[in-house]
Amino acid sequence: MPELTGKTVEEVKKSYPYIKLSINSYEQDPKYPKDVIYSQSPPAGSVISKKEFVSIDVSQGWFPPGKALKFDGEIQSIELTEQGVNLTLVGYVRNPNPAPVYLNYFYFTPYDNIGRRYKTKKINVDVWLPPNSTVSKSYQYFIPYEKLVPAGIKIDSLIVKILVGCVYETSAGTQSTQKELGPKTIIGLLKNKMGGQR
Repeated sequence: MPELTGKTVEEVKKSYPYIKLSINSYEQDPKYPKDVIYSQSPPAGSVISKKEFVSIDVSQGWFPPGKALKFDGEIQSIELTEQGVNLTLVGYVRNPNPAPVYLNYFYFTPYDNIGRRYKTKKINVDVWLPPNSTVSKSYQYFIPYEKLVPAGIKIDSLIVKILVGCVYETSAGTQSTQKELGPKTIIGLLKNKMGGQR
């Protein structure tokens, strides 16, 4: 059995006229052009009889979306713990197009009241987003006090804003959309949790 993946159905029929093909699926795939085989069974190197069919998965190519994905999100809660601040974040994305879009991942990046940026957290999604459908992802983001508040400094309120976005695939390549959430204010007195005041 030769390697069929990466070849078009027509190429396989011309090169291997003795192979009987059975199309298992014919769907969009962002990684393969139209009519290219991306999976086969039995795999290359197998021994098959002349009567046996080879099952293949074939790409439909890519239907470019006519509109950008609609993105939104929110800071659902801000909780003060003994060790730091716990943020509950959620992102939503809707596909307004008549064709599916492949959604790669969400990302969340917090900022504090002095504009300091914290590490971006990525959540893999890796799903097809059908037309006119919405998908959401939530994330618990924890920031220790030693990173959030300079040692020994008290503040009456902390302003938190979040940059949240998603990355997705189109025929034009990888695209992204994002939105700034907040600012939301933590009411109360935050104290240094690392021991002692300066």
